[in-house]
Amino acid sequence: MNRPSRKLANLLAKVARKESISLKKPGKRTKAWRKFAAAAAVTIEALKNGPATTDAQA
Repeated sequence: MNRPSRKLANLLAKVARKESISLKKPGKRTKAWRKFAAAAAVTIEALKNGPATTDAQA
């Protein structure tokens, strides 16, 4: 079963954990995870709000 909100929560926890242990600048993977998490958050919010409907079609 696809659970995007759980996947996002795990990803955010992973990024936070990586940033807390690291004493150096974030690497390519951490930056990529951050970028993916931001995009996933937008997608999940759109899914929660349901499909976009236009009243002009009625």
